[in-house]
Amino acid sequence: MFLDRWSPRALSPEPISEHHLAALFEAARWAPSCYNEQPWLFLYATSMEDRQRFASALVEKNRAWASRAPLLVFLATRRHFASNGKPNRHAGFDAGAAWMALAIQAANWAFTPTQWQDSIRTALARSSGWTSRSTISWRQSP
Repeated sequence: MFLDRWSPRALSPEPISEHHLAALFEAARWAPSCYNEQPWLFLYATSMEDRQRFASALVEKNRAWASRAPLLVFLATRRHFASNGKPNRHAGFDAGAAWMALAIQAANWAFTPTQWQDSIRTALARSSGWTSRSTISWRQSP
């Protein structure tokens, strides 16, 4: 699978079905995490209005790219363990495992994720309990 990976330039703007969305996030749910905390949070936008709202939170150079994707996802992590309130230094690694599970599931349907680090300027990113990790756009290869 990894040897066949490529970054296409022409991608379909077709929406991703609810069935596929559910399966993508189900794959992420099965990713391993420290103490099975699953400290990740995937926020996603599929409607034009929500995608525009998400895109407005991105740095300017990424807005044009993100606005053409039928699915935008923000990935954040909880800073502390839910079970004991202690700092979770593994949260970023755990979120990476969840993101990878999601990406592998997507590859089965020829969905192409584009992931980038971005300054997500949202209340979530500034809230006391969460750290913004990544922005992901998804499209299906034509």
